[in-house]
Amino acid sequence: MFGLDLFGADADETDDPEPEADPVTADVPPGDLFEALRSDRRRLAIRWVNQLDAVDMVDLAETVACEEYDCTIANLTDQQRKRVYVSLYQTHVPKLDQLDIVDIGDDQEVHATPATEAAMELLATGVEVTGGNR
Repeated sequence: MFGLDLFGADADETDDPEPEADPVTADVPPGDLFEALRSDRRRLAIRWVNQLDAVDMVDLAETVACEEYDCTIANLTDQQRKRVYVSLYQTHVPKLDQLDIVDIGDDQEVHATPATEAAMELLATGVEVTGGNR
């Protein structure tokens, strides 16, 4: 009875060191990951940046717009392109950059970071993170 922890293991037999923090997620607090994933548009952007590793902001906006409007690039209207581009440029990508989920280069190219993969792993778990907003 003495020397047992709550899980029934003998306290003297546990030589395991403290588990190390996951290097991929250690720099991004879980709350920041959830915040990044609350927006439909940010989730789409994260998926594409992760898949492409680096993408020009215009190309990212077109790709996200195609998914949102369920059409091809050729069928996107100028208004649809502009609406998504402005939203990504002014709000969503800077937010992701601030949270270190992506990195915006001087050339306005959006680059994946180690935290991009962490966000993708969280999405893959199926955890409900939807906010439903764009």
